[in-house]
Amino acid sequence: MRNGKMPTVSIEQAQNNYTKAVKAGLLKILSKMGISLLSSYCGAQIFEIYGLGKEVVDLAFKGSMSKIGGLNGTSSFWK
Repeated sequence: MRNGKMPTVSIEQAQNNYTKAVKAGLLKILSKMGISLLSSYCGAQIFEIYGLGKEVVDLAFKGSMSKIGGLNGTSSFWK
């Protein structure tokens, strides 16, 4: 942005752009998985968690489990 190669955007606009991109990406992924409603995906737990310890899993993926464990220490991980 400083060099003029990208348009200058405010923090709010950057956050809105990010949110819009994430929603579009998730919609594309879910539709490829055959999930038409987000409510049918919530709580389905159709994924495996590798490399995350119990503390992180409980914080980010409540109700799921990590069979092999991994990264712990949520306070340093999320800061």
